[in-house]
Amino acid sequence: MKVSMSRSKGTVSIYINPFRYLQRLPIKVKWQDGYWKQDIFVDLLKPLPRDVVYKEGNSYWIEERREDRGIAYIDQEGKATLIYGWVPYSVAIDTADIPRFRNSFCIVRFPIQQSSSSKSFKIQPERIIDYSSILDREIQMIAFYHKLPQWAPVATNEEEEEYEASFSNAVQPGKIIDVTAVNAIDDLPDEAERYDLRDRVLYTIDSEATKDIDDAIEVIPVTRNRYIIGIHIADVTEFVAEGQHRDEDAKSRGTSHYLANRVIHMLPSILSEQFCSLNENRDRLAVSVYVEIEFSEGNYEVKGVRFAKSVIRSKAKLSYKLVEDIINGTFSGTINQDVFASLLAAYQVSKRIANSSSNRGNAYDSTNVKYYEDENGNIGCKEEIVGKSNKLIETFMVTANQMVGERMADAIVTCCANPGGIGLYRIQRSPAEKDLREYLDKLADANMIEKSLRYDDLKIEVEQGLANDPGQRSRLSELEKREYIQAAIYRKMCSAMESSGEETRIKLGVLGRYGYRAGRIQAKAGLSDRYDESFHQSLGINRYAWFTSPIRRYTDIVNHRQIKAILSKEPPAPSGVNVRLLTEKIKNADFAEGHLNRRLQMYHLHERLRQQKQLEVQIASFEWVNPDTFKLVAIWEEKYFLEFLFQKKPYANIEEQGLSCLLDRKTYRIADHIIISIDDSAAISPGKGYIMVQDGKRIRKTTKTYRKQVDG
Repeated sequence: MKVSMSRSKGTVSIYINPFRYLQRLPIKVKWQDGYWKQDIFVDLLKPLPRDVVYKEGNSYWIEERREDRGIAYIDQEGKATLIYGWVPYSVAIDTADIPRFRNSFCIVRFPIQQSSSSKSFKIQPERIIDYSSILDREIQMIAFYHKLPQWAPVATNEEEEEYEASFSNAVQPGKIIDVTAVNAIDDLPDEAERYDLRDRVLYTIDSEATKDIDDAIEVIPVTRNRYIIGIHIADVTEFVAEGQHRDEDAKSRGTSHYLANRVIHMLPSILSEQFCSLNENRDRLAVSVYVEIEFSEGNYEVKGVRFAKSVIRSKAKLSYKLVEDIINGTFSGTINQDVFASLLAAYQVSKRIANSSSNRGNAYDSTNVKYYEDENGNIGCKEEIVGKSNKLIETFMVTANQMVGERMADAIVTCCANPGGIGLYRIQRSPAEKDLREYLDKLADANMIEKSLRYDDLKIEVEQGLANDPGQRSRLSELEKREYIQAAIYRKMCSAMESSGEETRIKLGVLGRYGYRAGRIQAKAGLSDRYDESFHQSLGINRYAWFTSPIRRYTDIVNHRQIKAILSKEPPAPSGVNVRLLTEKIKNADFAEGHLNRRLQMYHLHERLRQQKQLEVQIASFEWVNPDTFKLVAIWEEKYFLEFLFQKKPYANIEEQGLSCLLDRKTYRIADHIIISIDDSAAISPGKGYIMVQDGKRIRKTTKTYRKQVDG
């Protein structure tokens, strides 16, 4: 077909500023000439983000809809609430569809043809998602929308026999080196052969229910201020050969999926829970990282690193709770005394690393929440505080990942002209200088930081510190140096806050999310296959590579192969991984888990909320979801984030970059404590995921202040 020269192709972009009431959506199109243009005619089509549109003369049409389906709930009256799907309009279904689909969750299609005269976006129900189990239904909904695998892979009988043979071959006499006494890092030369570490005092720390155990640790005291830490990671690549079916399947999945109390493994269970899992008192293959660390006043230095393939035998499977009790001195049970002594040493080492000047950050304690469905069909919740034991393991794993990233980069510099395509680094870009300057101004305007604090002064301070550290400076490219400086400035800004605590955290959540014109001040983490573009802002680490979870992440499998190639004196080889696609799979898994947990929270709280006539909450955010929907997010009982929508569209003018709102003639501020009156129990709908409030008059301020009890 002959195409007219006047025809242009473009991609739709829609970005809603949640703090501004919109008369019309800010729809822009990136046309094939590379320019973004805003055109009022496109509004009439009701496009969705990433739609492909064409124009010819004054005519516009949608050629392709990138996201063409979602999930909606249809209530008794036939009103549709979109559960999953990016549709920035009020949605509705045809009247003829109401009898069939009322009171149900449905897969819905987003038709391209829309009526330009209607304010609503018509969605078309296709089929009902019908499960008697709430949890089953919610998992199926999230799996459909995020295109997750429906089940874990299953190994064939032939594969199981191959796994047995692979293990036996790896531990044959003559292929392993006995390592019993370790007094210095020089006792552990890099070797292609496998270390026999089965007599070493190694142990694992994980959740009680964990079956896929990736890592074991040990600590070897050398002197009062010098230690060797051992991090031993499951050797998955000994069983998963590159390019074979099992490897290709793991690559296509990208990661395991943790959905409530269920797991869709990346690898077959015979690998993830048996051959590769570092189970107690079982011989297992591993890749070991030994790091010798010397502490000085307020800091530490890595004196040496060794990598080796190994065979290990964990002496104990410890839970986070048990280790927490040991650290706090409240443990009253029995435990192997060698493990006990090593564990206390490990905690001291991890604490000194975490408290060092180069690692002192702004981390907060948090809670891990796992939802489940009980025998009565109710959604229950189990909370685990992220405490000292979790941070111990996190510190050791971060250290191992850092050493792996540096070793891969050193090998690439030595052997390869091209720095790209070899190994995978976990990265997080630092904010640009212009964005940090704007963010600092917003913090000062909100009285959260001294108005006298100047960006240029912070920059000079950071640059002087880097100049005084020639070792660090010499390892950074110009791009890495810029990332390092901007990340350090951001951390200094956070450290200079006027106050800390819950109120500051809530305000930072607002300013950090929409702190400058481009959106989030902190970029989402991603992946890079270039060692010279591998800075991780939040960790403050350059050349940081995932390595410690190969049972559940394909990135780690890729990096294991690179380390084993280095040990075998082979030049690093390109991994052949589509970095963008793998990044999207990992982000998609994180989004799916978060979305599911937010929905299960409402089911968990449903009965308690229905009994409330009033809710005492703390404001977390105000935002316009679309031109017809205003949302208030608030914290109940200091930990539950609840969404409140208004039956009557209120007058809401959001000001101060989202920190205050004039709502129906009353001014409210972020972190204010308020009381919201609930008109009836029907306003609380776990299926829809929000609480309906009639209007702004149902809200009033309270002088009550919640005080969080902190365990000293």
